[in-house]
Amino acid sequence: MKRLHEAFQLVKINLSQAQEQQKAQYDKRVKEQKFSVGDKVLLGMRTPLAGISKKLLVL
Repeated sequence: MKRLHEAFQLVKINLSQAQEQQKAQYDKRVKEQKFSVGDKVLLGMRTPLAGISKKLLVL
């Protein structure tokens, strides 16, 4: 049982390290978007509007 617990702890450590590395890589290439009041933006809606057939929606 002790070995299983140690293996689980090792997995948790490795997973958190991998997540930190992935975040660092993502943060290197992503640019923060700044919006001001009055800016026009594209709004993506995932829920269909009432009265519109799902068949006719383009998602």
